[in-house]
Amino acid sequence: MRVSELGVITHRQAQERYNRYFNVKFVSLAGDYNTCAQTCPVRHRVLSAMSEELLDKERGLMKASADPESYYRADHLLKETQLVLEATCRACTSNTVGAR
Repeated sequence: MRVSELGVITHRQAQERYNRYFNVKFVSLAGDYNTCAQTCPVRHRVLSAMSEELLDKERGLMKASADPESYYRADHLLKETQLVLEATCRACTSNTVGAR
């Protein structure tokens, strides 16, 4: 937050960085949008970005904060997201195919 106060980065950038390293939620999958239309076409890219973010969470939560419980919650959340996203995208595909 200090770099935000110094004007080096914006408040939003500081918040995003903090969440990327120290929050169990993933900034890589933020947003309110239609999963079928927006996320499924690029789901591999989204999941890859989330995996990279998990490495940052390991640095922030495990190494800097010594909070393994939160890190393992983030890891579990990533695994759940992978399963749900895969099922959702399959359902989207079957709905599109069935509508033809």
